[in-house]
Amino acid sequence: MSIGKKTIALAGALLALTLALTPACSRPSGAAEDFPGLDAPGLKNLLARSKAGGQAVLICFWATNCPACRLELVELERLREANGQGLLIIAVAIERDRQALETFFASRMPNYPVYLAQNGVYEDYEVSAIPTLVLYDKAGVLRFNRSGAYPFAMLEGMARQAVGG
Repeated sequence: MSIGKKTIALAGALLALTLALTPACSRPSGAAEDFPGLDAPGLKNLLARSKAGGQAVLICFWATNCPACRLELVELERLREANGQGLLIIAVAIERDRQALETFFASRMPNYPVYLAQNGVYEDYEVSAIPTLVLYDKAGVLRFNRSGAYPFAMLEGMARQAVGG
């Protein structure tokens, strides 16, 4: 077998392997497993792990039927791209069921985790309107807890301070 034929055979084998593994490694956007439930103890545990790892956390409480929330989700994606691993961004959806989230994210998931609020988790964080942003710095100190949609420049400045940069 010549080098050209070996190269083609190897490329074909790699393509076949890639195609065979792709279904096992991927899932459609907006699948139910993309939106785990999150209650107050679960969120506190997540915050404790982030603090232990020296990571700042930005929580966005939101809902699919809120136009300002939709805009904020886009800003949070930009913020995630700009801040890498120093800032954990999570969205906590205040919805009655997962179906609203599955429909909302049917075509594309954001670049940060989305949770479904359970057992009044939003009450522990004094959420009285949506969207509400809650920001903890890398030492676990609460730095921001307010409702409203905020522009990227403001979010970026807050995030920079929270991660210590």
